Amino acid sequence: MNVRTRLRGSDLGPLERVLALAAPFGAAVTLEAGFPLPVLNGDTVAVVSRLRELRRLHPHLRGAGLAPEGMGQAVSGGVPGCLAGRAFFNVGHQGRVTKCVEFRGAADVAGALPADGADRVRARLRDAQAVNKCRAWYSSRAEIESLYTVSGFLGELRTLVTG
Repeated sequence: MNVRTRLRGSDLGPLERVLALAAPFGAAVTLEAGFPLPVLNGDTVAVVSRLRELRRLHPHLRGAGLAPEGMGQAVSGGVPGCLAGRAFFNVGHQGRVTKCVEFRGAADVAGALPADGADRVRARLRDAQAVNKCRAWYSSRAEIESLYTVSGFLGELRTLVTG
């Protein structure tokens, strides 16, 4: 079982209550930053530090490997070089394909499946990803990009193996 919760500001009390509730049931808790990113009221360093501590205290807290560092960087200018946007894409409920769930405008649509055909959509995605200037930060990106580093991969290996 996995519980997804969003960080909406610098108050981590709700997250701590969710962690306490999920632990006896063996449920993992995935932390997402709200999008757009929450306003941390100048407490970015304190929030990131506390998230690291919560990760240490609660091994069932997921999405907090690179997430604290990314959130800290994102609220002060963004995180360049999105790897998730180069490795994955999003297919919406109506078959519209974009390079990322965060790109929802008409100009961001690479096509629709099955109408536009996989080859045409793939070519458009390749073009969109070639100029990937995304600086957003969200839980899916944190989870994917943590796997691109040795320490991140080893840190998430237990989650990958046990689900």
